[in-house]
Amino acid sequence: ALAAATPPELLPLAGSGWQDSTRIASGDPELWRQIFLSNRGATLKALDDFERVLAAFRAALSSGEGSQLAALLAEGKSRRDAVGS
Repeated sequence: ALAAATPPELLPLAGSGWQDSTRIASGDPELWRQIFLSNRGATLKALDDFERVLAAFRAALSSGEGSQLAALLAEGKSRRDAVGS
């Protein structure tokens, strides 16, 4: 989804972070279609969770709620740090 949402004119500026985030898009679409359909329930739940967090991030940013934005960023950092490098 991220790869498809990236404007073509920005692709020359894409770095390793974008490449890491769009790794699945570089794979075989038929393989990933099968994987997503085989894991439909878990994938839909993950999408629901992502949409909920993204909506909270949008709301905090739109309203200028700096403390809520900081809390969302801190939660993301905490989860990322728990995985390690």
